[in-house]
Amino acid sequence: MHKKRRKVPAIASLMLVIAMVGGALFVTSAFGATNKIHGCVNKKTRAVRIISPTKHCKASENSLFWNIRGRRGLPGVDGTDGVDGAMGATGAAGATGAPGGFGPTGPAGATGPSGGATGATGPMGATGPMGATGPMGATGPMGATGFGATGATGAMGATGPIGATGAMGATGSFGATGSFGATGAMGATGPMGATGANGATGAVGPTGPIGPDGVTGPQGATGPSGSITAITIVTGTTVGPSTGSHTATATCTGGKKALGGGYLATTGTAPTANYPSSSTVWTVTATAASGNPSWSLTAYAVCA
Repeated sequence: MHKKRRKVPAIASLMLVIAMVGGALFVTSAFGATNKIHGCVNKKTRAVRIISPTKHCKASENSLFWNIRGRRGLPGVDGTDGVDGAMGATGAAGATGAPGGFGPTGPAGATGPSGGATGATGPMGATGPMGATGPMGATGPMGATGFGATGATGAMGATGPIGATGAMGATGSFGATGSFGATGAMGATGPMGATGANGATGAVGPTGPIGPDGVTGPQGATGPSGSITAITIVTGTTVGPSTGSHTATATCTGGKKALGGGYLATTGTAPTANYPSSSTVWTVTATAASGNPSWSLTAYAVCA
């Protein structure tokens, strides 16, 4: 069964550390054999004091035990393998070993049987011609070549010092600024170029708001009495599909005069002028917008 541990406030922990530092020698000598530290925590002040494991805390204190040495931690993660070092330079070849010794002499062959009795020594014969020189015997086998041990790799020579940086050359002086040349005479004006072709008429802008009514002018003098003949209305119409500015006129005939006029324009056609161009003709000018092939403009004249 696990005992329920009591929480110790931060002030008690601080006092406990001070008590442990001040009584480190006492803890080592008194509790070294038990591996436990016995402390008493005051229930009111939360002050901690260290006592022997064989003693008991006061009624106003709570008992507290902890290990002198903590549990062993888990093994650390293995470090990554280091990068392999560069291969060292090949050492110089060792000196050739001394030739091997001659092998042991083989055993002598058995002596052949003796012949008959030795005859009398005959007279010395004439010295015979010298026999031909016998062939040279075969060369004995070469002894095994001895290999000396590989010499140790010589130490790398020290890196030579970097040469000193050469001094920077002096900056050359700036040359004097040359004087400005005299302004040349203006050339003759060239002939005027030909007038370019008129550009395409831009799209008609939206109709502006109607302005306020003007002040009513004074009434004109009464004109002379005239005679009005029969009033007629004549029209003149212009139709699409071309875009741009177009004009429609209505002309009074039979000696009649144009007393007034007006116009009728389809959607996409913006009138720009509406006036009597003579005493018998009423003229209307309008601009047809692009993309509106089916448009018409009609001028009206009130003739009398």
